[in-house]
Amino acid sequence: MNHLRDRKPRRGLRAGVRALATIGVLGLAIAPAVSAAPLNVPLHTRGTQIRDAANHTVLLHSVEIGGMSLGNGERKTAHCGFRYKEPKPEWGGMLAAEGFNSVRLGIAWANVEPTAPTVNPDGSLTHHWNESYLSKLDTAINGYAAAGIAVVLEMHQSQWSPAFTDIHKPNNPTGLFCEGQGIPNWFYPGAVPGDDTAVLTAKCEFFRNEARAGVPEKPIDGLVLAWQHVASRYVSNPWVIGADILNEPSWGNACADPHTLLDSFYVTVGNAIRAADPNMLLIYENGTWAAWISRGSFLAGPLSLRNAVYSWHWYPPDWDTTVVGTFDPGTGRHHLAGNLALATSWHQPFWVGEFNVFNQGYPNLKMHTDPNWQADGMAAMAYAKSSGISWSFHSYDPGNGSRLLDPKTKQPRPDLLAVLQSGF
Repeated sequence: MNHLRDRKPRRGLRAGVRALATIGVLGLAIAPAVSAAPLNVPLHTRGTQIRDAANHTVLLHSVEIGGMSLGNGERKTAHCGFRYKEPKPEWGGMLAAEGFNSVRLGIAWANVEPTAPTVNPDGSLTHHWNESYLSKLDTAINGYAAAGIAVVLEMHQSQWSPAFTDIHKPNNPTGLFCEGQGIPNWFYPGAVPGDDTAVLTAKCEFFRNEARAGVPEKPIDGLVLAWQHVASRYVSNPWVIGADILNEPSWGNACADPHTLLDSFYVTVGNAIRAADPNMLLIYENGTWAAWISRGSFLAGPLSLRNAVYSWHWYPPDWDTTVVGTFDPGTGRHHLAGNLALATSWHQPFWVGEFNVFNQGYPNLKMHTDPNWQADGMAAMAYAKSSGISWSFHSYDPGNGSRLLDPKTKQPRPDLLAVLQSGF
């Protein structure tokens, strides 16, 4: 395995970004290519700040890379034909030239361990890790590191597992998720396409650490081992700077369990990752945007582990106009400030792990919610920069819903890139 073990970290952050250029006819502000210096890795936290190896304060300016979270192993899935997609080799150099310093690289337990562990005669388990997938992950990480782009590994889930198919999209009964992502299929034998309650039930079982009949392992126990296997693989690679423990964990009202289950889940998994890699930032998410605006925080307090970073996903329709939410209603600015205040009171750094500039990242014009998105986006970027908020745009991939890359040109949209670069 080549994990860049002997690569010497390069130092420093770019002092600034060149002034925005203007296309007069279109009225679009675009930024010329920039060349950002890589982070001086590894990173650590001190109070509300993320700091580099020289103890200088840094902010993570990231994009999501999502293709590695699709599917359930090497073969295309039977129902939807999904399989994970490896990042393009050129993306590392492109991101460095565009001024980003990091990526949030989504992976899936369903791909790390698509085959159930074998129960041995003595009751112990033999795990079957997907070395083909992990080798491709090595290649992707090495490519980003060679370009000076640091990597946060994100254990992804969306609609919980590829075992669940044809699930109705929330608030859109005419649309379907063809297939979920995340937890391995073997946890859910007999899953039936179109069962909208299956995901909710699976989440309740997961956070209670309950295994179904015939499944050889409890789910949180299994995730602990999967994370330890991945984290130990990169323990000597300083460019793998963090572990985003689980994407968008929350559950609906059908699950009566207290939110403190999420706190204990993070402590359990976080301690396991820390045992495998003492240097990774431990990034823990506070539910989802929808859960926040309807029910507030899913966390009772900060993750009490060294080098922990508080994260939350921010998807308002605009910056300072539309009031949303039944729990503490407010504008996009209001909800962002509320989570900043939470992180500050917990004395931990704040990373907006996903946002898409008021839905402007979607190619479908009908999904755009803010006619003043450029000015609003730059206001949000200025607020994040002045407040010490790190962030990750969702996403870079041209085939991944909201995206920075134009699917036709395979290059970043100049107007959207300019807004993001204004926050460097």
